[in-house]
Amino acid sequence: KIQDNIQNCMFGLDLGYVKKFITATDLDHDGLAEIWSMYHLTCTSDVSPQQMKIIMYEGDQKYALRGEELLTVQYDDSQSREGGDGQLDKAFKNGPEAFRIFAATLWQKHRVLR
Repeated sequence: KIQDNIQNCMFGLDLGYVKKFITATDLDHDGLAEIWSMYHLTCTSDVSPQQMKIIMYEGDQKYALRGEELLTVQYDDSQSREGGDGQLDKAFKNGPEAFRIFAATLWQKHRVLR
């Protein structure tokens, strides 16, 4: 069960799964499935990068990678890139390397929302 929210949003609230992404793996080959989901949630009144999260569960253990989408903004004749970075939580940092590699691959593949 994943629960998340933004309270008291006075602007545009956007929440949804990234490209309807949800998958199951067994990267550490222990017979216990890892369930992966990736979603975005943002409360904003402008074109700021949206907050993104990868949440993975293996049994009761939750793993999270949190950050922002990569957003390219056009200003007259130039472009600027904003966001795109994510931070692993303690569980990911202390967990199997295969989890970190898979999470980083997902992040790079899906970090552009618009």
